[in-house]
This record gives sequence, structure tokens and C-alpha cells, in this order.
Amino acid sequence: GNAQKASEYFERSLKLFQSINNGRGAALAQTVLGGTHSLLGEEQIALTLHKKAGEYFSIVGNKQGEAAALNGVARAYQNLNEYDAALYNFDRALNLYEEIGARGSVALNKFLIGRVFYLKGETAKARMFYQQSLDLSRLVGDQVVEAHSMKGLGTVYFSAGDVALALTQFGVALDIYRKLGNRRSEAYVLNDIGHIQAASQRLPEALTNFQQALLLMRDTGDRNGEALTLFNIAKVEWSRGNLTAALQLIQDSIAIGESLRTKINNSQLRTSYFASVHQQYELYIDVLMRLHNQYPDRGYAINALLASERVRARSLLDSLLSEKIESRGIPSADLLFRQQELLRTLDEKAEYQARLLAGKHSLEEAEKLSREIESLTIEYQAARAQLRVQSPRRAILTQPDQ
Repeated sequence: GNAQKASEYFERSLKLFQSINNGRGAALAQTVLGGTHSLLGEEQIALTLHKKAGEYFSIVGNKQGEAAALNGVARAYQNLNEYDAALYNFDRALNLYEEIGARGSVALNKFLIGRVFYLKGETAKARMFYQQSLDLSRLVGDQVVEAHSMKGLGTVYFSAGDVALALTQFGVALDIYRKLGNRRSEAYVLNDIGHIQAASQRLPEALTNFQQALLLMRDTGDRNGEALTLFNIAKVEWSRGNLTAALQLIQDSIAIGESLRTKINNSQLRTSYFASVHQQYELYIDVLMRLHNQYPDRGYAINALLASERVRARSLLDSLLSEKIESRGIPSADLLFRQQELLRTLDEKAEYQARLLAGKHSLEEAEKLSREIESLTIEYQAARAQLRVQSPRRAILTQPDQ
């Protein structure tokens, strides 16, 4: 169904349960609503809802509910590319499911853990968990998890170079998803199949599967999936030399990614999410420069420059936000305060730059803002260097302020 409509429905349910002080009903609604917001790409809201639900279930001793909430937390972290946090929460949920003997849920969580290991590049561990999930899902007769596990194994086989076996796994998973009416999972496996076809230069077939996946992503309201699929289609059009089509597709993909990123309040999570869309900007700039070579008088080079500036500023801010100097024992509190103020100002400037470059603007406006960011960066680096001189033992790298 439509995720936005579902979100509105569950929001009303949550308010109703809260109005009658039904804690269990509210926690259940928060869990489902959190999953819906995650589907919409609103991970900050999802995290808050799942954590609240988990706290309630933990207090009342409902291990099933607590495990479901932990899975929601883990999925949100996974979507934000915080893989260690995702693994931690998936593993906690797995332990709870094992305690209560919920074998179907154990099978699902083994798949979920395998997927995070795959995303981390640890394919041996991923394969082990996928296989365990597949064996258990077949034992308990859960076809959905069986299809998930086969799809996961397909990605491992493809990464190992066994294209034929990967396609076989994807094909079986696709048949199960279609039989069960699981359209969102169908969309993702169509992306996997299209990816293999594109890598094999079977571009028309890849395009067909990506386009089918895009319709399903939009129909189910999966914004992250929509951005991914638009990017995949853009790459195919780029490979076919259809640069104008590729340009529009990659712009649409980036627009979704930027929209989702601005809904994340935590600066560390925002930078983690931005890192995952960096390759979209690389393709965008490449398309613009190729179009400039064909049509040098249409302003494509300027747009490429502005896009490059956006990436540079965001990457710079990510680097700065990854550093914080511990406050205890610092001889100059004023200098520490100044450093933190500069970081906040840089964050605000970067956000403004993203909005500016996404809309109508002049090259002069973009360059002026770029100079301001550069000046702030130099000032920040000077403050940081001075603090390191005053208290080198306290100049440690940790996480950014929340």
C-alpha cells in the first residue's frame, strides 16, 4: 500500500491509544509507525518511535515487542549507513527471539544480520548468516524469509563472480515475491537482476527491470528505493549515451536524497547518510561535463562546477564534524566555545548552500557562499590548532556533539 497514507492512519491510532493511556497499544503503534517512516526515508522519526516503543516493552517484560522495536532501530541505523549500530541492535533482537523460541523471527534476524555484514564487505560472514537463515526458514515454512535469504545469497555469489548462480537465486526469490504479492521486495530483486544485466552490457533488459522496479518503489512509497532505482536507470542511460535523460534521472535521485537528509537532526547521522549518495554526485558531474563537451554554450560546465562545490563543502563539513576536543581540563573555555560556534555556523552554511544550489541562483551567489565557507574553515582550523597547543592531551578524536 501507500506508505504515506499508512503513516497518517497509524499516527491517528497512536494518538488514540495515548489518549486512553493504553501503553501497549501505543507501543505497538509506535513500532508500526516507525517502520512506515523508515520506508518513507524519515529515519530520525523512525529511530525516536522505535526507541520509545522498545523502552515500554522492556519495562513490561514483553520480549517479542522489544525485539521488534530493536529491529526497527537497527533498520533505521542501517539505512543511515551506521552498520555497527545496526548489527548491535539486530543481534540484541536475535537473542530475545531465541530466548522465547520464535524460530521464524530468528530466521529473519539471521538474514538481517547477514545483510549488514554484506554491506560492510564481510561476505564470508554474510554468506554464513544467509545460509543459516535459509535452512531455518525452510524448516519453519516461512517463504518470505526463504526468498530474502536466497536473494542475499545471490548478492554474495555475484560478488564472487558466479553470475549464473546469482541469477538463479534471484529468479527463485522473484517468483516467491510475486506469488506472495510482496511488491517492495520484488522491486529490490528486480534492481539486483538489472544490476547484473547492466554489468554484462545487457542494457535494454536492465532498463526494463529497473523501470518495473521504479513503478513498484513509487507505488509502495519507498523513497530510498526510488532514489536508488532512479540512480540505476541514470547509469544505464549514461552507458547508452542518452545524456539528457541521464541528467534528469540523476537530478531526481539527488533531490530525493537531499530531501531525506535534511529530515535527519543528528549531524553525525546526516554525514553518514550523505556518504552513501556521494556516487550520485559523481555521476551527475560526469554527465554535466559530457554534455558540456557536446554543447559548450549551454551552461553545463557552470552547473558541474556548482555541483562539485556542493560536494566539496559537504565533504569538508563531514571531516570537521568528525572531530571534537574534550572540554574537561581545557585552559581556554572561550576558545573551545568559539570552536563549537564555528562548527555550528559551518553546518548552517552547508545546509543553506544545499538549498541554494538546488534552486534558482546566480554563479556570483554560489561563489560568495563558497568563499564564506572557506573563510570559516580557515578560522576553525586556526582555533583547533591553538587548542592543540594549549592542551595536546585533550585533543582527541571522538564523536560530534549531538
